[in-house]
Amino acid sequence: MASTKGARLTSTTKKAPSRSPRTASRTAPRAKKRSDYHHGDLRRALLDQAVAMLTVDGRADFSLRDLARRLGVSHGAPAHHFADKGALLDAIAAEGFRGLADALLAAKALDASPEERLAASGVAYVRFAVTHPAHVRVMFGKAPSDAPSDECLAESLRAYKALLDLATDAVGP
Repeated sequence: MASTKGARLTSTTKKAPSRSPRTASRTAPRAKKRSDYHHGDLRRALLDQAVAMLTVDGRADFSLRDLARRLGVSHGAPAHHFADKGALLDAIAAEGFRGLADALLAAKALDASPEERLAASGVAYVRFAVTHPAHVRVMFGKAPSDAPSDECLAESLRAYKALLDLATDAVGP
């Protein structure tokens, strides 16, 4: 038997053509991780970050670009969810009115006298304001946009109606 040590291997199998790194990257794209291109629920993250910033300093002196930078997304990404900062603040107000309405409706649903339900709604109102100061500032501060969204109007009317019903039940029209 002949020794194969030092001998070249000659075979009839074809070698894969060598590609430059530039060509290789075009023909064989790397698999993207989900985190490479998708934040998750960016709308929710933008709202949460804005509320956190409002809670800390009480001022809305941030931009959508600031929020994007803090969340590690492109500066244009927030525009997929909010046309401008006014729309973001409007969404925060709508969220606040929704939470306030839910708190008032929970008081209204209590198995108690109308007067006790009205008193419970007062406690619920104050509790909401204390636990959601950023929302309350946006809800009752300077209007975030010229015309509130339909959602914000609907939620504010829902909260107003719940409070009006509680008061009417307790003291009459």
